[in-house]
Amino acid sequence: MQVRSEGRSLRPFSGLEKLEAAIHSGLELKIANPGMDGFVVKNQEVVFVPENYFAAISLELNLSNFQEVKNELDTICETSIEEVDFYVVAKDRPGAHLQDQFVLVHGRAGDLESPVLFSGGQTNPARVLSNKFTGFAIELILVYNKNGLANPLKPRTKGFILTQSRFDVRPTAQGDDQIQPKPLTKELKDQHGLAANTLSYVYAKPDLLRASRFEDALDFFVDDELLLEIQQTTGPAGQLAEFALAALLIPALVASVVNHLESEGDYSDSSIEEPKEFGQVIRLLQKKTGLQTGQLIETLRDDPQMVVAKMLSEDNQLRKLTATIKSMNGAGDAVSDPD
Repeated sequence: MQVRSEGRSLRPFSGLEKLEAAIHSGLELKIANPGMDGFVVKNQEVVFVPENYFAAISLELNLSNFQEVKNELDTICETSIEEVDFYVVAKDRPGAHLQDQFVLVHGRAGDLESPVLFSGGQTNPARVLSNKFTGFAIELILVYNKNGLANPLKPRTKGFILTQSRFDVRPTAQGDDQIQPKPLTKELKDQHGLAANTLSYVYAKPDLLRASRFEDALDFFVDDELLLEIQQTTGPAGQLAEFALAALLIPALVASVVNHLESEGDYSDSSIEEPKEFGQVIRLLQKKTGLQTGQLIETLRDDPQMVVAKMLSEDNQLRKLTATIKSMNGAGDAVSDPD
């Protein structure tokens, strides 16, 4: 696979934005495993699937609005859609020990009229698709396949990338429960009485303190446009975006816990129930702060911001955040000390 990418700033070709919009609206990835419920993920989204899914995973890439995409391609290219190839690529996600990518399917763009099917086997791509520890990414790349005329408003170099779509498939342990951000749409903002420019919102459910699953304890909403951008962000910027999500969630979560504890009356040490009476949220706070139940409740009562600080500092977050920002600032280059 040989492709050439000049970056968006060097792609003034007429019709590319319409092509990308058409693909974004119609492209989806279906994920299946025999005997299990399936998943459907839209272009540029992230899906979390159980770890045992990766052992025999099968995928189907479907472009539901093929004719619309074909019309946009015909407009961009000099003659027809036959000037465009497609590649379906499986890639290791960040964090994997190996960082490989393999072409799963290659064909003419016209073949996208029918669903593209692929699955794991005994070949190298199977290693990527069966990685239950970090998951994988699937990319659909449309590539110009000929050397065209010298028209400044048309792609004219073989290997030029017209569009690149991506799906991230990440593992969630079977039975594991995580707080996943949900899109905060305009309708939800209106429903909860939130301002139009609200970044995020934690909706604490009545059983916040004792629910056995996070989904029964709270909803963590993030502005839908912001969340989409975060989900598409990779590399150091993606790590920074994940920290930003934690910084949005944790203070609001701690405040909600304090409010619920206060609503139940005095929660001094003498009134603390057995740990088994508390649910996932309190267990999460214990894990992230390293405090036992009594210590945690006392700290929530006297200094809740200390709980926030402990949660944001666990797992070497400061070191990771500093390294990420240094990387984004190009700190890999030599820096001279002042005289």
